Amino acid sequence: MGTLVLLSAFLLLSHSVSSCSSKSQATPYVELTTEEKARRSLEARDFAAAIEEYRSLLEADPENYEIFPYLATAYAGLAGFELIEAVKSTINNGGSTSLLDAMSTFLPADPSKEQIAAMAEAKATLLNMPAELRDKENSEVSYAASAGIQLEFYQTAYAIMYLNQFTQLDTTGTIDQARLESMSDEDVDVILGNLAEVAATGSGGVPEGASNILAKVDEQEGGSRREKLIKYLKPAETQPAAE
Repeated sequence: MGTLVLLSAFLLLSHSVSSCSSKSQATPYVELTTEEKARRSLEARDFAAAIEEYRSLLEADPENYEIFPYLATAYAGLAGFELIEAVKSTINNGGSTSLLDAMSTFLPADPSKEQIAAMAEAKATLLNMPAELRDKENSEVSYAASAGIQLEFYQTAYAIMYLNQFTQLDTTGTIDQARLESMSDEDVDVILGNLAEVAATGSGGVPEGASNILAKVDEQEGGSRREKLIKYLKPAETQPAAE
């Protein structure tokens, strides 16, 4: 994803969230609407309140698709991942693999089940939008391109968070092998499946980074995807030396 597109998405999201605050300051004696309350909660990083308020809006109008990206942002915030900060950190980053590394700095290193579930809700919220309304190439709907970029970030973030459950360090500072080996075939499908969906969305940026990871995993020796992923993740010093 090009720098200008990422910057545009960041500006769109940050302007939309902050616009409510300036409007409310201009009319301090007018009762805030639910949408204004939701955006204020999001701006204040009160993600639980924002989720409740945005869900209330969607209960009243389930096809108000412009609300979906904001609800997804609130869920991601509850998970410990803030899109705007992540996008800002990657705007001047030149490499696709390091782009994914940069995203990892905005994710919990040892996520709780609740955080992983919240991240799953973030991506599911965007996937519940009609495909054309989260299409990066749709220039006719103002929020479609940014929603598409958002989905790429959230699917990648979900894959990383899910993977982080199995890549904790032991007392020696290396990956805990018992925890890594506890990863099931179903877990691998979740991780690699999300990365594959991101990789299929285009070239450059996050999709290219996801493609690179998938390619490196596929290069590993092993009879199954689980074996390949585990070998890719194992530190070099824990792998058998070549004879």
